[in-house]
Amino acid sequence: MKHDPTYLSSQSRALHRTYRRNRRFLNVAVVVWSAAFAALALAATIDWVASIGWGFSPRDVWAFLGFAVGGGIFWVFATLIAKINLRFIRLTYGPDPSERSDMRR
Repeated sequence: MKHDPTYLSSQSRALHRTYRRNRRFLNVAVVVWSAAFAALALAATIDWVASIGWGFSPRDVWAFLGFAVGGGIFWVFATLIAKINLRFIRLTYGPDPSERSDMRR
């Protein structure tokens, strides 16, 4: 089925904008997530080594590190899914009109 070129162009622009927004959110969220749990792992390590008594157990160190690494693993899979989605958008609606060299001013 053939679509109107203006429809394809507007859909491509909108979906590429959504892709960029989602990737930006994903990158920020994973950095905040990993930094927070890395900081908790560091605090738990300091408490464990120095016996300060902050209430962390040695097991908490590994749990916090697991959550921090889990954020990175989540980022890999979410990026893979986003790239597959971007490929579908480009095949279905064409490239982002703002990236086309013939459309630049």
